[in-house]
Amino acid sequence: MDLSLVDVLRPDGSSAATATLHPLVRDASRLDAGDQASTYLDLAADLLHEVAAPDPVVAGSENPVNWPAWQLITPHTFAVLAELVRRPETAAGTVEKAALAAIEAGRFLRARGVYAAAGDELRMVAQVCAERLGPEERTTLAARHHLGRELARAAYAADDLAAAESDLRDVRRIRAEVLGHEHPQTLATGHDLALVLASGGRLAEAHHELVVVWEARTRVLGAEHPDTRRSSDELIRLATPPGA
Repeated sequence: MDLSLVDVLRPDGSSAATATLHPLVRDASRLDAGDQASTYLDLAADLLHEVAAPDPVVAGSENPVNWPAWQLITPHTFAVLAELVRRPETAAGTVEKAALAAIEAGRFLRARGVYAAAGDELRMVAQVCAERLGPEERTTLAARHHLGRELARAAYAADDLAAAESDLRDVRRIRAEVLGHEHPQTLATGHDLALVLASGGRLAEAHHELVVVWEARTRVLGAEHPDTRRSSDELIRLATPPGA
């Protein structure tokens, strides 16, 4: 009798195989890990970080081409991070690797339109990072940045953008102090802040913020970089009358 306790699946045309474990096998294996549990969790964090590390423009979780892979990866990122933070002996570097993968998974959920789950998971990641890594650490700020984007979307739907604006301004301030005013991550937060201002009808303020970001991105990243072009596109959109 086939109990389907462990299945190895290989989609048509794919060179990658996927192992599916029955929950009984998963839980029994976890119980048997014993003293090696931390080693396995460290390895899991390393592997998830390797998946999340490539160029986000090409291999990021917001790229629809990569959605089938992230559909499989996402539950593991949150589970591994949650298990790691239950262990006080976990090294900060291991928590950081798992958190970076979980942030990318949160971005995937948001890109797919699973907004409530994206907000909940990103809020968890931001809290974990603040507690275990520090409130001004880069990964903490990255988590807060993407949480701020989701807060902005939810706030726009509820016609209340003040919280999202406040959080993004705070993240940009800290990133500017820690990384520099023209660091790409600081500029990314400035770009998203401008979108929040535009969503609230504050078009002059949004235009000013976008010009500052676009000029800095042109200097730092180059005129043809996708982020620079994204800021340029938003400036054009702001200048285009509705319905034109």
